[in-house]
Amino acid sequence: MPLDKSWWNTYIELAMHPLSENRTQTQIEKVIMRYLSERLDAAAVSTARAVSAVRQQVPHCGLTDDQIIQLVMDKAVDAGFGVSFEGTGPSTKN
Repeated sequence: MPLDKSWWNTYIELAMHPLSENRTQTQIEKVIMRYLSERLDAAAVSTARAVSAVRQQVPHCGLTDDQIIQLVMDKAVDAGFGVSFEGTGPSTKN
């Protein structure tokens, strides 16, 4: 008689969920840092372009545009960049 291992699969899915969220967060941060490093000579960075870069390179990103903008802003200011908010508006992606 085969053992029912569905409980184990459910356990693994629940246990791995935070890891996959952390992995996605790390990927997003890497994209943002790469975006910033490619603009070292710029006085300010565009949040709209940074959001676009994240959406292209991390298509499974579950963050809203506003959340990505906040990350971009935090990383950019920490690195000494100004931040340009042109072309950004209310979030349309959840």
